[in-house]
Amino acid sequence: LIYFTMLKDETKSVDDFHTDKLYADKIDNIGDFVFDHRVATVFADMQKRSTPGYETLTQLTGIIVGEHLCEGDKCYDLGCALGNTIGSILMSIEDRDVSIVGIDSSKAMLVKARENVIDSRVKFKHGDIRSVNLEECDVVILNFALQYVPISDRDKALNRIHRKLRPGGILILSENVQIDKDFELLHDAFKRGNGYSDLEIEQSKLALSNVEYPECLVTHLLRLQRIGFQNVKPWFQCMNWVSMLATA
Repeated sequence: LIYFTMLKDETKSVDDFHTDKLYADKIDNIGDFVFDHRVATVFADMQKRSTPGYETLTQLTGIIVGEHLCEGDKCYDLGCALGNTIGSILMSIEDRDVSIVGIDSSKAMLVKARENVIDSRVKFKHGDIRSVNLEECDVVILNFALQYVPISDRDKALNRIHRKLRPGGILILSENVQIDKDFELLHDAFKRGNGYSDLEIEQSKLALSNVEYPECLVTHLLRLQRIGFQNVKPWFQCMNWVSMLATA
């Protein structure tokens, strides 16, 4: 049986969740952004209010994976956060017998993920996506996780994934990419429209500046091709948030 808390349910208001107020007050010395208990508690609200297209991307990722996974297949969600994407996959595959593994480097996130997704086909593991042991698999999802990996480590991480994907297996890679200033300004406007103040926007940017390393879309596409992925293409974009699809 599947028991999944639909954190992305659009019928719910922000007040139904813990509202993100991490940067609402002036902070004199802003530390680096960390996926700790405080962030995990408000992350559902944070994603909804600060990531354009997040809910649509999550739903469509589940559909794409559902079309690809067959009986006995294995799927990894690297940087699984609260388990939203895994929940979307479960809705698409219904009772199909597959194995899904969610991996995250944040123990606080995994606590929430295990509360949100309870299904015998799903396991959650603590680990770094750069070094965690992967078995042969058919689908790997990297939704907004690679951007927190130092650029110098990205080739190695993606090479490991490519080696473990079976022929015809797919990678879904979603990233906050570098585009022009206009999109950055639109993103700020999007957050203001969702109730964030200018202070919150600026302080969150400072907190992320030393832990998030965005690259341009072309750099991502060329890296995937260089590693050996086939049919590399962007399939979703909302402002500066882009998802790419590639085949092993």
